[in-house]
Amino acid sequence: MDINSIWKRIIYGNVDKEFYGYHNDLIIKINKKTTKLLYILAFIFCAILSLVYLIPHTKEADRNAILYVIFTFLYGLICILAYFCLNKYKKSVHILFWIFETICLINVLIISVCFIPAEKAVVIYFIVMILPMVYICKPWQSLLEVFIAYAIFLGLDAFWKRDYPQVFNNDLINSCLFIAITIFATIYIRNLHVSALHASILFKKEAQIDKLTNMFNKSAIEAYSKEVLKDKHGNLGLVIIDIDDFKFVNDRWGHNQGDRFLSQVARTLNKSFEGSGILGRIGGDEFMILLENIYDNDIIISKVKNSLETISKSFSDYSSEKITCSCGIAFLKDSETIEFDEFYKEADRALYLAKDRGKNQCVVYKPFDDKNKHPLILAILPDETSEAIVNEFLRDDYNLIFANDEKTILEKIEDFKVNLRGIVIKFDKSLITEEIFKNKVAGLSKYNIPLIVISNEVEIESECLKLGATEFIRTPSRKDVVLLRVKNALRKRV
Repeated sequence: MDINSIWKRIIYGNVDKEFYGYHNDLIIKINKKTTKLLYILAFIFCAILSLVYLIPHTKEADRNAILYVIFTFLYGLICILAYFCLNKYKKSVHILFWIFETICLINVLIISVCFIPAEKAVVIYFIVMILPMVYICKPWQSLLEVFIAYAIFLGLDAFWKRDYPQVFNNDLINSCLFIAITIFATIYIRNLHVSALHASILFKKEAQIDKLTNMFNKSAIEAYSKEVLKDKHGNLGLVIIDIDDFKFVNDRWGHNQGDRFLSQVARTLNKSFEGSGILGRIGGDEFMILLENIYDNDIIISKVKNSLETISKSFSDYSSEKITCSCGIAFLKDSETIEFDEFYKEADRALYLAKDRGKNQCVVYKPFDDKNKHPLILAILPDETSEAIVNEFLRDDYNLIFANDEKTILEKIEDFKVNLRGIVIKFDKSLITEEIFKNKVAGLSKYNIPLIVISNEVEIESECLKLGATEFIRTPSRKDVVLLRVKNALRKRV
């Protein structure tokens, strides 16, 4: 081992310089617990000593009792301060530990030097040796604290014990011996701490990684996302991507080829979003991206769409057939607070809409809220032409899901009745029977869901209104008229 290696070991321990910065949050978390525990133990210890010294009622005991009562109050006060500061301010961990070391040093110096100058110091050597070992930081920082502590001790010792030169000489010799022991012990223990921490990080990281894609697995990315949402965060985006009809790939080319394609998808997403978010594989063919510090939502949407196009093109290496992806995106402003599960549901609902609208789409979540401009509407329409017309009329102001057969209608009503804010029906007896209209669709009036009927059969208007329809719109009609009538209908049931 050369001199540079030895010097590096003294300065940083048996890890690289970047280790402390890269894992700073984890180190602070451990040091936070250590600092809290030290203050609690010191408070209890001083309280016990206060009671012990109060019993004899001698001059010396009373003096010690007063000292320990003061330090008990001091440790208790800082315990309360630590409770409020440690969780809010990361830098307060270093400050509070430094304050703890200072108080301990003052306490021991008063007892070992000022109160009993005729006796050799003992306790201070163990305090100065132990405290640097329990707090994880760069070794040189701990050693600097040791040298400062001994410099203060020897300076005060020389002054206070000037009438006891032999005692001072013993303290000086013991200090030199313990400095050497403390240096080696601190470096050795710190290296053990860091090695254990490093091994724990590697083990945890391995458990968090999806081996096929080298992304975070579902549990890891969800845990990370929850931590981000707990702390103060910038504007966030949650993206869920699902490969359309991926079963087709596995069935036709086999699972090995499917795995290679998933790896290609992962590489594409990593390349597109490297440095701007955390990526994970949350299902067989589902991926999730948590984007942080977003300044422009449109840029993110464009970036996601470009990535999906790249993924689709990459499949051309395997086949002339086209494979596409559907995507749901939810955005969260810095000023907003939300639980992860709800945030995930928002992106998942947007993904559902993308799938429902024919796949190969990217849909941005718009809250299902009456106070929002984009409520969720179920459009029950008989054909693609009607879908295209209604979509053109309402898509800018509403989230639309479509249904065009009896089974799908009932499924959509059941799945979305909690979030539905309106139903638009193009009444056609070939699409929906009068019985279903009465029993299922019109029956939704009990859920306070507006029901808008569109039809060119004027004679059924009064019957539809009797059955529970909120609004009847005669066709054909202009876009602005339809939009106004739909908005008015929604207001009636708000």
